[in-house]
Amino acid sequence: MRAKIPVTDESGEVIGAVSAGMFESRMTEDVEEALGTLLSWTAGALLVGLVISSFVTASIRRRLQLHDEAAREMERLERTSAALREQAHEFSTRLHVVRGLVAHGEAAEALDYIDSAVSVTQAAADETAAGQPVLRATLEALRAELDVLGAALETSVEVASRVDEPVLLVLANLCRNAGEAGAARVRCVLREVDGVFHGEVSDDGEGVDLRNRDSLFARGFSSKPDRSGTGRGIGLAMVRRAVAERGGTIEVGTSALGGARFAFGMRAGDPERGDGVCEGEAREAAVHSGRVHSGRVRGDGGRGEGEGGHDG
Repeated sequence: MRAKIPVTDESGEVIGAVSAGMFESRMTEDVEEALGTLLSWTAGALLVGLVISSFVTASIRRRLQLHDEAAREMERLERTSAALREQAHEFSTRLHVVRGLVAHGEAAEALDYIDSAVSVTQAAADETAAGQPVLRATLEALRAELDVLGAALETSVEVASRVDEPVLLVLANLCRNAGEAGAARVRCVLREVDGVFHGEVSDDGEGVDLRNRDSLFARGFSSKPDRSGTGRGIGLAMVRRAVAERGGTIEVGTSALGGARFAFGMRAGDPERGDGVCEGEAREAAVHSGRVHSGRVRGDGGRGEGEGGHDG
């Protein structure tokens, strides 16, 4: 027979008794209930901890990835900068040699020196740039360069003012990019209206992905592989800067030939004579006009979105 356990009130007077088995059963139930509650809280805390830990781990991993990407970009820019410095130094030395030969009337020797220094293909004379020797020479050089790439250059020029270096830089980079992107036909048009150059370079290549037009002119952006290891995405960044410094606009879209179309407007002028627009004036005018801010691209919508690879 199980023993009885007395039950007392607050004054200590015995008011009843319960069996030991019932008391043990009650204690067991209380312990199990307490353990169940504790386990529930513990499981919940572990779950919350795992979620927070996963979030923190993902955040740290993302920050490390961004740091690694920034480090790789910095290394690439350093390689590009070093390569450009070396090329600029070499180019400057060769220019001094060519200038010395020309200054002494030794034109034949100058041509021989140029031919030995770089691989130059002589193109047919460009009759559309009559009266503009530097523009004519630039277009002839571009025609020869594109011919090597398998592209034919079509030109149409109607200007009265001298086409200076910034405009030539824009035309050359846009035409060169079209050839490098795989175009077979590249059309270069330059008109002058009321002291403003209006240029357009279009091609029959694969075109550009207009979804990337906001970053297309950013330095370092490129859809083509960098096999040289010195960096890509420089040409269009220079184009953007040259256009912005003249207070101009540049648009990108799809051409009638089926490929990419780059259209720009730049004020004519010779900065050396002081009849152009200085950088500060150009940026102020651009911002006030709402046309462009620091060379921001304005897409014209085109007729579709290509998958091509125009970049610098």
